[in-house]
Amino acid sequence: MIIRGSNRHLSARGAVLLVTLCFVAVLAIILGSYIAVCNRAMQLSNRSFQSDLSRQLAESGIEEALRAFNKNDWGDWASGGMNIDWTLDTTNKRATATITYPTTKFGQGVTATVKLRVDNYDVNVLPSAWTTTTNYLPGNIVSYTDGIWYRATTTQLNKVPGSASSYWIQESSPASADMTWVAGSTYYNGKMVLRSGALYRCKFAGSHVASLSNAPGNTTYWALVPYFSSASDLQYTNESVLHYLNANWYRYNSGWDGNLPSGSGWTTRWFFSNATTYYLGDVVRSSTTWYRYINASSSAGNAVSNTSYWRTSQSLAATAAADWNWNSAFNYNIGDVVYSSSRWYRCLVANINKSPSTNPTYWSVSPRLTTDWEPYRQYSSNDLVFHNGVWYLSLLNTNINQNPTSATAYWIGANTSNTSYLWNSTTAYSANAYRSYDGVWYKCLVGNTGELPGNTTYWTATWAQSSGISTGAPMLYAEATVNLGDRTTSRIQLRAPVTRASLFPNAIGASSTLTITGGTGTIDSYNSALGTSYASQIGTSTNYSAVVAAGSAEAAGTTTLLTIGNGTTVNGYVSTPSSSTSPFAPRTSLGSSATVKSATSPVSPTVDLTRLSRSPYVPQFSTWPAPDIATAFANSNFPAGIVLPTNPAGTVTIGSAGSVTPSVYYYNGSLDVASSGSYEMATLAINGPVILYLNGNLRLRTGGSVIVRETGSLEVHASGGIRIDEASNGIDNQTLDPQKVFLLSDSSGTTTQYYADTTNPFYGVIYAPNTTATLGVDIRTGVTIYGAISARKITFSSEANLHYDTALRYATFGGVDQPYTVTQWRELPVTERATMP
Repeated sequence: MIIRGSNRHLSARGAVLLVTLCFVAVLAIILGSYIAVCNRAMQLSNRSFQSDLSRQLAESGIEEALRAFNKNDWGDWASGGMNIDWTLDTTNKRATATITYPTTKFGQGVTATVKLRVDNYDVNVLPSAWTTTTNYLPGNIVSYTDGIWYRATTTQLNKVPGSASSYWIQESSPASADMTWVAGSTYYNGKMVLRSGALYRCKFAGSHVASLSNAPGNTTYWALVPYFSSASDLQYTNESVLHYLNANWYRYNSGWDGNLPSGSGWTTRWFFSNATTYYLGDVVRSSTTWYRYINASSSAGNAVSNTSYWRTSQSLAATAAADWNWNSAFNYNIGDVVYSSSRWYRCLVANINKSPSTNPTYWSVSPRLTTDWEPYRQYSSNDLVFHNGVWYLSLLNTNINQNPTSATAYWIGANTSNTSYLWNSTTAYSANAYRSYDGVWYKCLVGNTGELPGNTTYWTATWAQSSGISTGAPMLYAEATVNLGDRTTSRIQLRAPVTRASLFPNAIGASSTLTITGGTGTIDSYNSALGTSYASQIGTSTNYSAVVAAGSAEAAGTTTLLTIGNGTTVNGYVSTPSSSTSPFAPRTSLGSSATVKSATSPVSPTVDLTRLSRSPYVPQFSTWPAPDIATAFANSNFPAGIVLPTNPAGTVTIGSAGSVTPSVYYYNGSLDVASSGSYEMATLAINGPVILYLNGNLRLRTGGSVIVRETGSLEVHASGGIRIDEASNGIDNQTLDPQKVFLLSDSSGTTTQYYADTTNPFYGVIYAPNTTATLGVDIRTGVTIYGAISARKITFSSEANLHYDTALRYATFGGVDQPYTVTQWRELPVTERATMP
């Protein structure tokens, strides 16, 4: 039997099946495409995660490199399955490390490593030991096997310290106070003086009246000394020059000798007399021995055998060493100097109870060789120095007392725009070529074209200086590599230069509140490194860089943190946090006639809004000794020093002119300086570098004076407040360098600190990060400051006249933990990546 229509049904079922298959195929295609898109999205997401992770790990690598550099701690360590292994290349001054992470750290099969590189890892702890093969220049400082540190007096090779007195002078030798150069004095040929930490001998025929125009440094009148030469420019007069050298006294007698001067020409000036009044630092002869007067109070009639008043040159040297004896109970920081087992030592790693003689990891027998430019040191071609935030390359030999900022014939900075000194990818370089790249100087090792300075096969940031030590600019590199489970890899490399963090980036910086009441006053800037006066820089580009900042440590809110009253002019910037409510304006109150401007700001309005910032930066680092000065006095936790002498109604003179190592003094109580009354003294005179610790206030009362002479510098570390009365004579900083006077108070007390004297402008800086007084540090009417102030709270009771020295941005100060910091970091493209371990 034939069933009609069956073919038709079969055809229908086939059509349905075909449609179904087509639908399934389309669905499969769609699903496959979706899966592919999802997979691609997952890959992109993973790569984004990978890229972010590699950048984060590279940044953490920079932080680890910075930690090791700051602490000079290159030891391996492990934590939570993470390991770091440091290797030091002492020849090329390069520290390298690899950080490894456990395979389970990031999950999903992700693994990662970070490689680190630190160029010139020891730039902050460089040793300087004498060698027979180094050509030494005047000013070079070395250690010798006898444990004494010496400074070179002239160009030399293989001249043994201690045995050739005309070539070396003991670094710790005392200097006579009467050798300080004083304007207005009359000087004769052959006279030796001290100025700005250096010794000079007058070479001008006849006499001259001293003035700034013919001051030491003027080579027509003065020669840098100790300088021994048969050249005609030094016209010695027999018996005219007395000089302390290597614990012996010398005179010129047709050549230098150790015989004591004799004859009537010397009797009045040098022979001891009971009838003569002697002062601190005076030198006399008695019988066949020379003595120095050591008592802060002047007197007459005290025999040279009285050790409270007199010391021989030999006993002075022994006492100086004893004052620096190592103490097992003291906490020592990097750079501290101690005397132990008849040798000098310098701290390399912070420690307590690590005997210098048995712990070379913590102590060096050599003095530190600084890379900071020093005016009295002589540099040779291709020497490197750091000055005002820039690395400079010496262009000439016999380079001495030439300021790198201005002496362009002698120095060139790594920030140069001179294409002759900038690295270029198309230039063919020969070995020993020196080029600047990204703010750092490099030396070519192997001739090449187009090889980046970060390639250690062809270039180095380290080479031997004329001091005999190899060094250069420190630089941090971190390279992070992240591997995903799908075998894709992300690699990022960062490059970061480092320098000391600035303590005074602001003209006036208050972490809490700052009030300028008002009155006609100017807050502006100048740059002392240019060698010109503040007055000559008024209206120039350097006059508009003052920053007035407040509120960096305050919580979010709407209250005013910075008030600038009428009549105040700020040539620079004003910075406070923004308000927490709309329109989120800076928490600053400006008087209607206050002015904030740049050199190019329009006359109207008086406030240039581009000069107002909402991101204040007021760094206030920890002070030392920790936890505070008062506790340190209780525990005797200080570097070695001596008790500050007193002399009621008289003068106390401290510090050795010409010394490089500061003299350390202590006073367990408040130091009151006044011209009358039962106070500690009337005048405190600073002849050399001095660090003064006070367990109380520094108070200048009526007629009281602190005088910092041209050869001096003063750091005051007070557990109490800084209080300078209006009736006092204030602090007379005759160096006119704000870096030479540093007033630190670590007090958290509520009593106002103030500076009120108007007799002399104050050249210096004030640091009071903990004060809780309502007014904080109060600067009163009529005071003019050249320098900077940083405190928790600051008040100007009337007008504000403060001229900020921009050179302070690069200054370091004792007693404050100014760590090294990354000034910037840059992610390097593949074509610029440096060689990594």
